Amino acid sequence: MHGIRTSSCCMALVMASLCAGPRAARADALVNYSATAPESNFGDPTNQSDTVAYTISLSEDATNLYGTITERQDLGGTYNSGLLFANLYFGTGSSAGMTSDLGIEVTNDDAFIPGVPGSVLLTGTGFSFTADAATGVITFTLPWQFLETDPLGLGFTTVSAANPDVMLRLSQSFGYSVAGGASYGADRLGLEMLPVGVPEPGSIGLLAAGLVGVAAAARRRAV
Repeated sequence: MHGIRTSSCCMALVMASLCAGPRAARADALVNYSATAPESNFGDPTNQSDTVAYTISLSEDATNLYGTITERQDLGGTYNSGLLFANLYFGTGSSAGMTSDLGIEVTNDDAFIPGVPGSVLLTGTGFSFTADAATGVITFTLPWQFLETDPLGLGFTTVSAANPDVMLRLSQSFGYSVAGGASYGADRLGLEMLPVGVPEPGSIGLLAAGLVGVAAAARRRAV
């Protein structure tokens, strides 16, 4: 009987983990306001914007990477809906801790390789965004599959079980000052990781069936 209880507990734990919702976002990264913050300072980013203060947060689930960029007039600056944009620079896979090798112009719905001319529309990749001029909030959804496969052939370093990191290294949002850099610590503006070991939906049924088989075998042994 001990074997039956153990198998049942294992199955319950595995199924619970498979059904878990999105992981809670880590603490927001804050970009402060300063009227003297430099613009287009990609090589020497700061923690300031010359337009308005804002926060950035990332979260994830088994399917998508999510981001929210929120202007914070209460912390200084003047929000201008005409500058409702977010250009974000990510380090991915084995490059995550070293450099930004994927850029996303969120509200233009396209992606590019930093330092390489041109960009490519993200149409058909599952990428989506919202931009609310009334509240100054921009959100985006980026499928893990895009980061794993580079379906547009951009040439960024893909993520994998061996190299699962996606690090938001630079932000040029609501204005032209670039935020990021070492002042934000080792995770820069935010770090998420490809969920590893989560079966595809079609595999969940097979896994459940296998666990049921284990329980049945344990029951036979107990008899």
